[in-house]
Amino acid sequence: MARATPLPLKKPFFSEPDIVKMADVIKSQHGTYAAMIADFFAHEQAMLGDEVRAEAWGRVVTRLQVEGYEQPRLC
Repeated sequence: MARATPLPLKKPFFSEPDIVKMADVIKSQHGTYAAMIADFFAHEQAMLGDEVRAEAWGRVVTRLQVEGYEQPRLC
């Protein structure tokens, strides 16, 4: 019996519309803290080893900062 050749794994990719939707949801749920929460998610995903999602959340942070959402200083 012939062995099946495994298909190459493709990394999931978050498109620009996905990033916009993620930013809109996080803004509606967290308001002025949106960039800080997205940054937390980016770091959390990086620590879990999920580079694709960490990069996507990083793009959300960048988008929010361009829109004027600053990360508030806690101290």
